[in-house]
Amino acid sequence: MASRQKEMVSKVTPKQKTAEKKPSENSAFNLPPIHGASILPIRVYGLNRNYNGTANGAYVMIPFLKFDLNFSEFGMRYLVPGILLVAVLVVCGFMLKYVGSAQAGSKTEIVDTEVLYKQKKPEDKKMQEVAIIKTRLGEIVVRFFPEVAPKHVASFIKLAKEGFFNGTIFHRVIPGFMIQGGDPNTKDPDAKGTYGTGGPGYSIDAEFSDKKHERGILSAARSQNPNSAGSQFFLMVAPSPHLDGQYSIFGEVIEGMDVADKIVNEKRDGRDLPLGRVEMTITIEERKV
Repeated sequence: MASRQKEMVSKVTPKQKTAEKKPSENSAFNLPPIHGASILPIRVYGLNRNYNGTANGAYVMIPFLKFDLNFSEFGMRYLVPGILLVAVLVVCGFMLKYVGSAQAGSKTEIVDTEVLYKQKKPEDKKMQEVAIIKTRLGEIVVRFFPEVAPKHVASFIKLAKEGFFNGTIFHRVIPGFMIQGGDPNTKDPDAKGTYGTGGPGYSIDAEFSDKKHERGILSAARSQNPNSAGSQFFLMVAPSPHLDGQYSIFGEVIEGMDVADKIVNEKRDGRDLPLGRVEMTITIEERKV
C-alpha cells in the first residue's frame, strides 16, 4: 500500500512542479493593466528550446493584445489567426490605397467643343456655313454637322435665312445641363403658357448618331416621338451622356461658350424660364472652320 502511494505521489509531483514554474504575468516588463489600444507583449512558450528540450519563453510585441500563453496549447487558437488577421488588414489597406489613387487619376475630363475647335490647325479648316446667334449677352457661333444630320442642318439653315428665329427667346435654361430655344410661340411675351410647344409646321425624322452630348453640342429638341423634331434646339453647357443616341446632334459651338454660360445662369422661374427675356437673332454666313 505504501509503495502504491509513493507511485501516485511520483506521478503527481512533476505536474505540480510544472505548474509552479509558470512565470508571473509580464514580470519582465512590469506593465499595469491595459485598457484600450496599446502595444503589448505576448509571452510565447515553445518558440525557443535549449539543448535538453525545455522551453524558453520568448516575448513577441503585438498591438492591442495582452496574453501570457503557451504556444503548444494555444498557439493555433490565437497566434496563427492573429497573424492572418494582420495580413488581411495590410492587404485591405493596400487595396483601398490603390482604388483611391485610381479613382483620383480617372476623373472625367469635360470636353468643350469651342476649345477643341481652337486647337484645330488652320490648314484643316474649310469654308462652311455657320450660324451666328446674337443675344443681349453676346454672340454664339455654331458650325454644323451635315454629314451626321443633313435634314436637321438643312432645316435650321433654311429657317434662319427666313428670319424664323428672330425675336424668339431661350425659354428654358437649366444650370449644369443646357439652354433651349427656337420656339416661335416665345415671340409673344403674353403666351408663356404655350412656350415649348411651337414649331415650324413640320417635323423631321430622327438622325441619331454616335456623337456625344458634350459641352457645346447643338442638338434638336423633340417630344416623346423620336421623329417629332422641328425648330426647337438646345445647346449643352455640360456633358449629358443620358441623351446620347436619343436626340439628333447637328452642330457644335465654336465661339461664345461664355455667352451660353451667362444665359444658363440667368435668374429663372419654376418652369426654368428666364425672368428677363433673352431674345435672339440668327444669321447664316460662310466662314473657314
